[in-house]
Parts: sequence; C-alpha cells; structure tokens
Amino acid sequence: MLSTWKERLAAWLKTNGFLAPIERAEVKGNVRVNGQPLRWGTITLLPADNDRLPSAFAMVSQGQFSFSKPVGPVVGDYDVVVYDLGGVVAEPSIDDALLLTRSAAIRFRVASGPNVFDIELKR
Repeated sequence: MLSTWKERLAAWLKTNGFLAPIERAEVKGNVRVNGQPLRWGTITLLPADNDRLPSAFAMVSQGQFSFSKPVGPVVGDYDVVVYDLGGVVAEPSIDDALLLTRSAAIRFRVASGPNVFDIELKR
C-alpha cells in the first residue's frame, strides 16, 4: 500500500477535479463607496456554483484592484465580498475592518480574456 501512495494521490486528485485543466482570467476594476474610491480594503471572489474552484483574493488600494491571469479567478461566476480596512495606520486591527458586502449580494461572471468590474457601494 505504501509503495502506491503517489498513484493513489493522483487518482484522488483527478477524481475530485484538482488536476482538471482550468482557465484563469485577468480581472481588474474599481471599488467606490458613496462615490469615493475605497481607500484601503480587500476583495474576495468566492465561486458561486462550484465549491471545488479556488477563491481569489486581492487588496484594494485607492479604489483599484487587480488579479493577474496566472493567479486570477477561474472562468465562471463569483460572489463578491468587499471589506473596508479603514485608513492606513501604523497598527490596523481586525476590529477596524468593516464588511461592505454579503455573499451573493454582488456576482461577477468572469470570462476568458481581460475582465474589468467597477463596484459602487453605499454605506
């Protein structure tokens, strides 16, 4: 049994879709809150219909975010979660973070090639 662990692992990975060919896409855009660029925050893309796809995470700075193609989301539908991390200070804390969206409140469809999404939020 121990001598076949590599083959067993490969079979398990293939069966569960981890070794399936995937197409990643470039995504960039802007996040605005009350008409102003989000100063500092995060954006997470959570797969909407396939929990086997990886999520994608990026920082938002001065309203802008981007995912390069090599690490971008896989083509498909994503729920968007945005956090406002407040101002840039010497010691930010999780207590200062403010959730600006709920899962499934915003959904992107990521397609092949470059994608650009702009988000307008209100507090």
